[in-house]
Amino acid sequence: MQSPPDNQPAPAPVTKPEDIIALNNHGLELQKQKRFAEALAVFDKVLSVAPNIVEAHYNRGNMLGALQRFDEAITAYSWAIALKPDFICALNNRGWLLQQMKRYGEALANYDQALAIKPDYANAKANRDALLREQKQAAEARAVAAVVPAKMSEAVPPKPAPAAPKPVAIAAAKKFDTSPKAAKSSRSKGKGRPPKRGK
Repeated sequence: MQSPPDNQPAPAPVTKPEDIIALNNHGLELQKQKRFAEALAVFDKVLSVAPNIVEAHYNRGNMLGALQRFDEAITAYSWAIALKPDFICALNNRGWLLQQMKRYGEALANYDQALAIKPDYANAKANRDALLREQKQAAEARAVAAVVPAKMSEAVPPKPAPAAPKPVAIAAAKKFDTSPKAAKSSRSKGKGRPPKRGK
């Protein structure tokens, strides 16, 4: 902790319950202003003097989550739940973070635990339903991905290799005689004459 400037007195130590509540509320104000790191420092201070304040652990978890420090946030929520096992908001938030970390079984267990305490808790129900939909879609996508390549190999025969072009012998090519003598001889054989008309 930094010492105060020479012209200001040091802040009084936080020891009274009302001071702890005021400090916690100050952290909540910082949270509303999206000053998450500062709010986290305030909640840490609350817990340094009163480590059994459930709400401070919960609020600390919220700030750590906002700062994308999910493992630490889960630990903070776990502390809140250890101190107050029926803290459904902490169970829901811990479940959501576990879901973000793709720890789906643990997330579902947290949602289920919150709903066992309060069956009509809308946030846990919505998060649980979203998780189950996501899992169903992922399972369907995996099933399609496994079937499609197999079906494609059955439905589309492999293309044969292109055949080499056949050589054409020049000696076998037919020569056409276009001379007038050749044309006359073909007419004399009946070719090229107009058909006879009947009388």
